[in-house]
Amino acid sequence: MTTIAIRQYYCSFCEKIANIGRGFMRVMEIASYSRAAAELTRQGYHTEAKALMTEKLKLQGRV
Repeated sequence: MTTIAIRQYYCSFCEKIANIGRGFMRVMEIASYSRAAAELTRQGYHTEAKALMTEKLKLQGRV
C-alpha cells in the first residue's frame, strides 16, 4: 500500500470508531435524561420532568 492509501484507510477506520463513540454517548445521554425525569416525577417536580423529556426528544431528533 502506498502512504496515501494507508492514510485514507486509517482515517476511515478512525471515523467509524468515532461514530460508534458518538452513538454510544448519545444513547447514554438519552437514558440519563429519562432516568432524571423519572426521579423528578417521583419527587413531584412535574414541570421540570416535562422540560427534561422535551430535551430528550430534541436529542432523539423527534422535535
